[in-house]
Amino acid sequence: MTDTLKTSRFNLILVSVVLSIYYAADIKVSKFSFFGLEIVSGNSIALLIFNWLVWFYFLLRYTSYFFGDGGKDAVGEGIRKSIAYFIVKRKMNLLLSKAISGDTDLSWSSAKIAYMKHKISRNENGFLEIKYEGELSGSDTTSKVGPQDMITTGPEWSILLRIKSFFRSVYRHPEILEFIAPFFIALIPATVSLWIKGPDIFTNIVNYYF
Repeated sequence: MTDTLKTSRFNLILVSVVLSIYYAADIKVSKFSFFGLEIVSGNSIALLIFNWLVWFYFLLRYTSYFFGDGGKDAVGEGIRKSIAYFIVKRKMNLLLSKAISGDTDLSWSSAKIAYMKHKISRNENGFLEIKYEGELSGSDTTSKVGPQDMITTGPEWSILLRIKSFFRSVYRHPEILEFIAPFFIALIPATVSLWIKGPDIFTNIVNYYF
């Protein structure tokens, strides 16, 4: 993570936390001190609008650096690693089911995957080249699988596979949270403000027009 991305990340989290506390604690700003000089706010709404503009600016800034300074690439690479894992696991489970059903030379009544490993030899957006191998165990014998090569592309990746891969990536590669957490934190003040102030806003609109 570059220094610029770290700074943008910190600024977005800071202003999001401040806005979240403001709404959650129902804080009323009437005055504040600046280098010992007491300043009285005559228009607290304007101050709040200014904070939201700052929040929006930092959100745009972080989004820009996220896509431009490698954040998107790092997250995408982690997700594709998990996609490779699930694809190899699905392949091994398919071989396992064939061994149990007798569709191969093996006729096991029960079996399991003894081990499975894979290595990504080419990892690009929408394209994976995977080398995998493993071993099936059943009926007091084992059957080795591979090493074999496999190519898989984006159109083959279902929405469910992408979702599973995303959550596995967050669990297996916690550093991904460093990039995506600011987006979720930035949603908190927007959600809290709508939850707390939303009904009043809706009521005012109805009363004004109807």
